[in-house]
Amino acid sequence: PGGDADAEALAAELAELRKKLEQKDFAMKKFQSEMEKTLDGYAKFARDVLRSSAAPMLGEFVDLSTKQYLGGGHFGYAFACHSKKEKEWNDEDEEIPEEVVVKVQRERHADPVVREWFHGARFGQ
Repeated sequence: PGGDADAEALAAELAELRKKLEQKDFAMKKFQSEMEKTLDGYAKFARDVLRSSAAPMLGEFVDLSTKQYLGGGHFGYAFACHSKKEKEWNDEDEEIPEEVVVKVQRERHADPVVREWFHGARFGQ
Protein backbone atom coordinates (compact mmCIF):
# COMPACT_ATOMS: atom_id res chain seq x y z
CA PRO A 1 0.00 0.00 0.00
CA GLY A 2 1.22 3.39 -0.98
CA GLY A 3 4.09 2.02 -3.06
CA ASP A 4 3.02 3.83 -6.22
CA ALA A 5 2.44 7.07 -4.29
CA ASP A 6 5.86 6.81 -2.66
CA ALA A 7 7.52 6.15 -6.01
CA GLU A 8 5.69 9.12 -7.57
CA ALA A 9 6.73 11.38 -4.68
CA LEU A 10 10.33 10.26 -4.99
CA ALA A 11 10.24 10.78 -8.76
CA ALA A 12 8.86 14.29 -8.28
CA GLU A 13 11.49 15.07 -5.68
CA LEU A 14 14.21 13.70 -7.97
CA ALA A 15 12.93 15.84 -10.86
CA GLU A 16 12.96 18.92 -8.63
CA LEU A 17 16.50 18.20 -7.46
CA ARG A 18 17.65 17.72 -11.07
CA LYS A 19 16.07 21.05 -12.00
CA LYS A 20 17.86 22.79 -9.10
CA LEU A 21 21.14 21.13 -10.05
CA GLU A 22 20.80 22.32 -13.66
CA GLN A 23 20.12 25.87 -12.43
CA LYS A 24 23.15 25.81 -10.13
CA ASP A 25 25.31 24.33 -12.89
CA PHE A 26 24.21 27.09 -15.29
CA ALA A 27 24.90 29.77 -12.67
CA MET A 28 28.33 28.31 -11.94
CA LYS A 29 29.28 28.17 -15.63
CA LYS A 30 28.10 31.76 -16.10
CA PHE A 31 30.12 32.90 -13.07
CA GLN A 32 33.20 31.01 -14.28
CA SER A 33 32.88 32.59 -17.72
CA GLU A 34 32.62 36.06 -16.18
CA MET A 35 35.67 35.44 -13.98
CA GLU A 36 37.68 34.19 -16.96
CA LYS A 37 36.75 37.33 -18.90
CA THR A 38 37.73 39.49 -15.94
CA LEU A 39 41.03 37.69 -15.52
CA ASP A 40 41.71 37.95 -19.26
CA GLY A 41 40.99 41.68 -19.03
CA TYR A 42 43.47 42.10 -16.19
CA ALA A 43 46.06 40.06 -18.04
CA LYS A 44 45.65 42.17 -21.18
CA PHE A 45 45.86 45.33 -19.08
CA ALA A 46 49.06 44.12 -17.40
CA ARG A 47 50.58 43.18 -20.75
CA ASP A 48 49.72 46.60 -22.21
CA VAL A 49 51.19 48.37 -19.18
CA LEU A 50 54.36 46.30 -19.47
CA ARG A 51 54.69 47.10 -23.15
CA SER A 52 54.06 50.80 -22.78
CA SER A 53 55.83 51.72 -19.56
CA ALA A 54 58.17 49.01 -18.38
CA ALA A 55 61.70 50.13 -17.61
CA PRO A 56 64.72 48.43 -16.10
CA MET A 57 63.98 49.03 -12.42
CA LEU A 58 64.82 45.76 -10.72
CA GLY A 59 68.15 47.10 -9.48
CA GLU A 60 66.32 49.77 -7.49
CA PHE A 61 64.59 47.13 -5.37
CA VAL A 62 67.15 44.34 -5.05
CA ASP A 63 70.92 44.07 -4.84
CA LEU A 64 71.67 42.20 -8.05
CA SER A 65 75.29 41.60 -6.99
CA THR A 66 73.96 39.09 -4.42
CA LYS A 67 71.83 37.03 -6.82
CA GLN A 68 71.93 33.26 -6.70
CA TYR A 69 70.33 31.37 -9.58
CA LEU A 70 67.53 29.07 -8.42
CA GLY A 71 66.22 27.64 -11.67
CA GLY A 72 64.52 28.27 -14.96
CA GLY A 73 61.56 27.14 -16.97
CA HIS A 74 59.55 27.81 -20.10
CA PHE A 75 58.67 31.39 -19.24
CA GLY A 76 61.76 32.69 -17.43
CA TYR A 77 64.00 32.05 -14.47
CA ALA A 78 64.19 32.67 -10.73
CA PHE A 79 66.95 33.83 -8.44
CA ALA A 80 67.36 34.80 -4.81
CA CYS A 81 69.03 38.02 -3.75
CA HIS A 82 69.06 40.60 -1.00
CA SER A 83 66.46 43.33 -1.03
CA LYS A 84 67.53 46.92 -0.76
CA LYS A 85 66.56 48.45 2.53
CA GLU A 86 65.53 51.82 1.13
CA LYS A 87 61.92 52.26 2.05
CA GLU A 88 61.15 54.95 -0.51
CA TRP A 89 59.13 52.45 -2.55
CA ASN A 90 57.41 50.97 0.50
CA ASP A 91 54.35 53.19 0.96
CA GLU A 92 52.86 51.18 3.81
CA ASP A 93 56.03 50.75 5.91
CA GLU A 94 55.72 47.00 5.60
CA GLU A 95 58.57 44.85 6.81
CA ILE A 96 61.00 44.31 3.95
CA PRO A 97 62.53 40.84 3.91
CA GLU A 98 66.32 40.70 3.78
CA GLU A 99 66.32 38.03 1.07
CA VAL A 100 63.76 37.76 -1.69
CA VAL A 101 63.06 35.48 -4.62
CA VAL A 102 62.80 37.23 -7.97
CA LYS A 103 61.07 35.64 -10.93
CA VAL A 104 62.02 37.19 -14.26
CA GLN A 105 59.80 36.74 -17.28
CA ARG A 106 59.29 38.45 -20.61
CA GLU A 107 56.27 40.67 -21.16
CA ARG A 108 54.90 38.32 -23.80
CA HIS A 109 54.18 35.89 -20.96
CA ALA A 110 52.03 38.38 -19.06
CA ASP A 111 48.91 36.21 -19.23
CA PRO A 112 50.32 33.16 -17.44
CA VAL A 113 52.20 35.40 -15.01
CA VAL A 114 49.03 37.27 -14.01
CA ARG A 115 47.08 34.01 -13.72
CA GLU A 116 49.82 32.51 -11.56
CA TRP A 117 49.94 35.61 -9.38
CA PHE A 118 46.13 35.65 -9.10
CA HIS A 119 45.95 32.02 -8.01
CA GLY A 120 48.91 32.41 -5.65
CA ALA A 121 47.41 35.52 -4.08
CA ARG A 122 44.08 33.73 -3.52
CA PHE A 123 45.75 30.80 -1.78
CA GLY A 124 48.06 33.07 0.20
CA GLN A 125 45.17 34.81 1.98
